Amino acid sequence: MTVFATADLQNLVEAQHQPCVSIYLPTHKAGPETRQDPIRLKDLTRQAQQQLVQLGLREDDARQLLMPASNLVQAGDGEFWRHQSHGLALFITPEGMQEYRLPESFEEQVVVGDRFYLKPLLPLLQNNGRFFLLALSQGAVRLYLASRDAIAPVPLEDLPANLEDALKYDQKEAQLRFHREARNHTPIRHGQGVGTGGEEKKDEIRRYCQIVDRTLQKHLHLENMPMVLAGVEYVLDIYRDSSTYPHLVEEQITGKVDPEGGMDDEELHQRAWEIMKPRFAATQRQTVETFGSFQGTGQATNRIQDIVLAAYRGQVDTLFVATHAHQWGTVDPDASKVTLTEQQSPKTLDLLDIAAIHTVLNGGTVYAVAADQIPGTGHAAAIFRYPLLSNQVSAASPGLE
Repeated sequence: MTVFATADLQNLVEAQHQPCVSIYLPTHKAGPETRQDPIRLKDLTRQAQQQLVQLGLREDDARQLLMPASNLVQAGDGEFWRHQSHGLALFITPEGMQEYRLPESFEEQVVVGDRFYLKPLLPLLQNNGRFFLLALSQGAVRLYLASRDAIAPVPLEDLPANLEDALKYDQKEAQLRFHREARNHTPIRHGQGVGTGGEEKKDEIRRYCQIVDRTLQKHLHLENMPMVLAGVEYVLDIYRDSSTYPHLVEEQITGKVDPEGGMDDEELHQRAWEIMKPRFAATQRQTVETFGSFQGTGQATNRIQDIVLAAYRGQVDTLFVATHAHQWGTVDPDASKVTLTEQQSPKTLDLLDIAAIHTVLNGGTVYAVAADQIPGTGHAAAIFRYPLLSNQVSAASPGLE
C-alpha cells in the first residue's frame, strides 16, 4: 500500500504534459473478487481511449498513451494484483504513468482533460480524521498514517530502524567531523558525549530522538496533521524535547511498543483513535459554528466562484466540500473570472476539485464530507482567513448561478 502525502498531490497538480488521464477503481486484497479488478481496469482504459479520441487524438496515439495501464491489465493475476489495498489510482500523461495503491475504496471513474482529476484523493489528505502515529522505543521506530478506519506504515527508507542503527549513523558523522577538524587544525576535544551510567544512556536516547526528528522533518515539513506518540514515558519525554514537528498531540499512548512483545498495529490504532476521535469531532462542530457566525461578513460563503478564486490566492482557511458532487466550469484566476457549466467537457474542470486542491496546497484545512454535512447551502462552504474585498470576488460571467 502507498501512503499519499501533500507532496504527491503537489507533483500531480504541477504535471504539465497534456492530455492528463485520471483513472480510479476499487480493488480487493484477497478472494475471488481480485480476478475482477483487471477486468474493471480494462473497461476503464477503453473509456479513457474513447475520451482521448473525442479530444482529437488518433486511435493509435491514444492506445500508445494508455499502454502502461494496458500492461497492468495484461498482468492478469500476477504479482501486481496480489498486492492491492482498497483502491487504485492511475495518472497518465505522455511522459508516463504514476500509480497509487491506496486505503480508499474509490468509485470507478475516468476523467480526461488538461489536468488530473484529484478530488477522490481528498479523504486521504483531509485533516479531519487523519493523523500520524509514531511508535518509538529503543528497539524500534515506526511511523504510521491512520484514520478512523485504517492504519498503515509509512515507508521511509532513511528512518533508523532502532537506537543502535541511529547511533551507528551518528558515529559515522562524528568520524567525518573529526577528520575535517583534523585537516583544518581545529582543536579536538576528547571525551565529548561520554558520561557514566544513566546520563550516558540518556544522552544516547537524546541523540537517537534528534536523528529520528530530523528524518521525519525532511519528509513531513509540508504536513499539518496531528501526530500521536506511543512508547514508554521517559523515551517519549526526551523525544518531545527534541521534536520540531509542530503538531504533536499532548495525549499519548504509554507502554511497550517494540515489535516483539509490545502492542501490535491493531491495538495501537484502537488506542490512538480513542485519543483523536473527540478532538476531530469537537473541531468540526466548532468549525461549523464559526461558518454560521461569519456568514454575511465577507469571511464565509457557499458561492463556489468566490471560493475557487480565494483558494488559488491562499485565502481559504477551511473548506467543506461534498465528496460525491461535481460543479463543472472554467476558471481564469488572472481575470478573477469563474464560469459555471452544466455539463462536463474536456475543457471544463470540477470546480469543487480545484477549490479543495488549492486549499490543501496553501495550508488550509479541507473537510471532504457527505453533501448533507455542508454548512449553509450548496456543495461547498468556505471560511476565509480574512473578509474578502469587492475586488477579490468573481467577476460577473455567463453561466449558472
